[in-house]
Amino acid sequence: MRIALAKKKEILREIMSDLYGATRKRLSASKRQIAERNRTYYMEPLLPAIRLLPYSLVQHDNTYEVQVIFNQGDPVVENRFEESWSCKVPDGEPSPNLPSTWDTDYWGHESMKLDPRLYEEVAELIKEIQSLKAEEESMKNFLQQTINTYNTVKQFRAAWPESLHKYLPVPSPKKPRVKKEKLCVVAEPTITVPDALNVRMATNLLQGQ
Repeated sequence: MRIALAKKKEILREIMSDLYGATRKRLSASKRQIAERNRTYYMEPLLPAIRLLPYSLVQHDNTYEVQVIFNQGDPVVENRFEESWSCKVPDGEPSPNLPSTWDTDYWGHESMKLDPRLYEEVAELIKEIQSLKAEEESMKNFLQQTINTYNTVKQFRAAWPESLHKYLPVPSPKKPRVKKEKLCVVAEPTITVPDALNVRMATNLLQGQ
């Protein structure tokens, strides 16, 4: 049974979502929590003075961003990392903003600096983010190579580990044919399955994902 290209791409997306979707959501939630705590640390010493000001004189915004930068060679992070992590600010609460770098008259969502009290925790989070990214890239490359190489369910079943067979379409029963069919020879797979696949599926199973 041949698998159409559109179906193969759909299978790839489904596998990647099942393997890494829940972990990505958890990491996104951790980023949001870091931004919330960074905002709390920043606002704590300012709140007594802010409460003395009229509401109209205080900047309010519904988004807070913190700039997370670790340079390559940092003792706790292997590769350079730079992202802006954000969180929502409840209505009516003051929200600090910095002048935009391209227009000093415009006050926008310029990212705040990371509080040093969060460095160690953020560094561990970055390690997990970078490790997951490398694992995802390896898995996606493997799946993409097989999609570019194989076309039939039988070929994919030979190339993929059994844990991925559930994503393949089930061939419909063949009708009896009078004409003798040619023997279909499936070559031995030459594309290596990423070592992390079994570990990832076991981890997802233990975490109830």
